[in-house]
Amino acid sequence: MSSYQPWGRFILNEIGIGEARICCGTTKTGAPCKNSIKIQDIKAGQQQLANLATRSLDFSTLRPILCDIAKNFLCARWHRQRQANYVGQKWYEAVARNAEQAGYISEDASVVFDTDASQSQRPTLTSPLESEIPRRATR
Repeated sequence: MSSYQPWGRFILNEIGIGEARICCGTTKTGAPCKNSIKIQDIKAGQQQLANLATRSLDFSTLRPILCDIAKNFLCARWHRQRQANYVGQKWYEAVARNAEQAGYISEDASVVFDTDASQSQRPTLTSPLESEIPRRATR
């Protein structure tokens, strides 16, 4: 069994997606998507998250990796291509805030927030609200 990095536990616990087969994207009105996704995609995404959680925290490569992983948790019909960067950016910001609070990075660390992807600028790292971390609802 792999040994998870301390920051990696956050990925698995807060960002990690359960067995629910519902897209974690949102509609144009902001409502959660209700489209299903393939179980193979979910399992692939879960494996990628588990592998990422064993690696050292490297912000220079983390954002594109999370954007790629996010595709597995978005429906192919509407959101996989349109919202993967947005969801990956939200996950990245949540990891950055958590890492700072847990002391894995210093307050002066260079963490880039992509204002185009998140559509809002946040001047400081703050605790993520539950609603800010896109994830699939479990039933």
